[in-house]
Parts: sequence; C-alpha cells; structure tokens
Amino acid sequence: MTSQARRAKQARDAAAASRVGSATRGANGRGSDSRSGDGRGGEAASRSALAAAAQARAGGEQHRLLKIMALGVGLTLAAIGLIVYLFGVAHVWYGLHDISDTVIYADYAARMAHGLRPYIDFPVEYPPLAIPLFILPGHSSNVIAYTDWFNVEMFVACAAAAAATA
Repeated sequence: MTSQARRAKQARDAAAASRVGSATRGANGRGSDSRSGDGRGGEAASRSALAAAAQARAGGEQHRLLKIMALGVGLTLAAIGLIVYLFGVAHVWYGLHDISDTVIYADYAARMAHGLRPYIDFPVEYPPLAIPLFILPGHSSNVIAYTDWFNVEMFVACAAAAAATA
C-alpha cells in the first residue's frame, strides 16, 4: 500500500471515529470517550482526522497536477519530434528545398574543407560569424546530407533562442 493510500485510509478511519464520537455526545457537548473523562478526546480525534484528510487531498491534488504537467510535456515533445521529422527528415513540405540557400552554404563548406579561405580566396555574402554555422554540419560533399544536418543545426539554434527568451 502506498503512503498516499495509507494516509487516505487513516483519514477515512479517523473521520468515521469522529462521527461516532459526535453521535455519542450529550446535550452538554461532552461525549463518552474512554481516553479522557471530560469528552475532549473526540474533538482531538476529529481535528487530527480533518488534518489527515486535508493532507491526503493535497497529496492527491499534487499527484493529479504532476500527471497533467507530464502529459503536457510529453505531448509537446511528441509534436516537436513529429514536426522535425516531417519537415527536416522526411521532406514532406512542398518546396522545402526548391528555394533555399543551403546549396550555397554547402558550397562554402566544401571550399573551406579544401583549404580555401572565405573573403580572401572566394567571395562570401554573409557576415564572418555565419561562417562557423556553415562549417558545422559537415557532409560538404553530399548536399542532401548537408541540408539535413543544417536543418538540425538551425532547429537547435531556434530552440536555444526560444529557451533563452522564455
């Protein structure tokens, strides 16, 4: 039995004991409790029962909220994974590679892989800090592989920017 289930059972038992104690009280508000001669034992049991019940409810609420949050995170990750697969790997988006500069980036990467220097040995129309982003995907001899890895690189950069601004 889990601790949450154990606490819930204790709360139910205490609440039942409280109901029995309140039913045996007389007109003066004092019951016949065997633990104390003045009838206050029933009230203490009632208070502890209420506290145990509140604690069990709070534990149940936290568990329910954690389940909802886990479901939300799982669905979000599944949606992101599906989008990355469909658009980045399976290439189902119409025209995804029809109008794209990744062929130019792959050319820059291939030239740099052969030892040529950008801006000196060949013209580059992008700023200097873009050069490492062109080299990072590798696969400069295979444009399709280069495009796939460049898409992954841009997705990671976009996710990092979104996380940094959230």
